[in-house]
Amino acid sequence: MFYNTDVSKIYTIDNTEVKQALTETGDQYFKYLGSWCDQNRDITTRKSLAWQSLNKLTKIWKSNLAKSTKLKLFRATVETILLYGCSTWTLTQREEKKLDGTYTRMLRVVHNIGWDEKVSNESLYGKLDKISHTMRTRRMKLAGHVFRDKSSPAHALITWVPTYGVTSRGRPATSYPEALMTLANVETTVQLEQLMANRVELRNHMSRSTGCSERK
Repeated sequence: MFYNTDVSKIYTIDNTEVKQALTETGDQYFKYLGSWCDQNRDITTRKSLAWQSLNKLTKIWKSNLAKSTKLKLFRATVETILLYGCSTWTLTQREEKKLDGTYTRMLRVVHNIGWDEKVSNESLYGKLDKISHTMRTRRMKLAGHVFRDKSSPAHALITWVPTYGVTSRGRPATSYPEALMTLANVETTVQLEQLMANRVELRNHMSRSTGCSERK
């Protein structure tokens, strides 16, 4: 995996070239642990797979099962597919709104509500939080867990900001530390590290900042 540097050829000790998953433009393009290294493709894939799972259960959504039972089944199957890997995403407000819209449309299918029927989000969601709130909480929860594990090499990567390389033209993509600082409402990585060092303080801080907690 190449990060913040040009992709180059790799050879084994016997000078055999290692095949890499590259696009025609030379960018990396592969799946690791079920997630694509390209975030846009990963999100698109998650949505597609979640819709496929949702549509396979159409008979259940249109059945006379209790709404609570349908919702539990939906969250145990479709929602888990949609949210797989979301803890590592750095999303813009526009991307979060799109995912919220996708989740809202899915809930309408689960509750067997037609596209032309008017229903408020309060009635549709009930006690559920928006999916964007859930992703923010999971992102910070994962970051805090990894940061507190001093034995893991990933510990130092949570707040790591590269000091070399050349940025591409246009607005730079939001880095993971930047997304965490925005979410935690802090200005420096030092403040972020101090917050993540204490599990209870981090949980209470996130509850106050987002107005929601991890779904149960």
